[in-house]
Amino acid sequence: QYTSNWVGRANIDGSNYIPSWISGCSNPYLMALDGTYIYWTNYGNGTIGRANVDGSNVNQSHMSSLNSPAGVSVRLVPTPVPEAGYIYWTNRGGMNTMGRADRDGSNVNQGFASGVIDSYGLDCIDTEIFWTSNTGSRVGRTDMLLSYFDTNFVTGCSSPIGVVADDNYIYWINSGSGYIGRIDMT
Repeated sequence: QYTSNWVGRANIDGSNYIPSWISGCSNPYLMALDGTYIYWTNYGNGTIGRANVDGSNVNQSHMSSLNSPAGVSVRLVPTPVPEAGYIYWTNRGGMNTMGRADRDGSNVNQGFASGVIDSYGLDCIDTEIFWTSNTGSRVGRTDMLLSYFDTNFVTGCSSPIGVVADDNYIYWINSGSGYIGRIDMT
């Protein structure tokens, strides 16, 4: 809840709603799950929080000194090392970049990718990263190595803010029109 400074939780059917399941956030904006942890951006104080998926071991400053993080996604790397993989996030506070760090919060690179203009949403699937560009009314795409960078992968959106991808489709929230968009992954 962006204005209430908490993360809520409910069963998949909507029952057992707990509005302030994780409290003490600072304008939480978007979140990601990786099977072990839940991550959320604290837009209000420039941090990314993390807790176990059961809500224990809350750390509101798992990563700190970020520039208005909004979107967040996690990419696991198949390995026996428990913390292997990366956290990606969008920096809105005038930086127009995507950041990346190790899942344990180390090796922070706030300028991992530049040209991520006015982005709220971010998602990773397989080797690709997708992000929204609110003022550009589009969804961008790149790969984990930044070997290509397509800021106009999907155009004609209406102030998109959230994005999520699966093996077949990319979905985004059109905040300007109140609709959810979808396009085939190809």
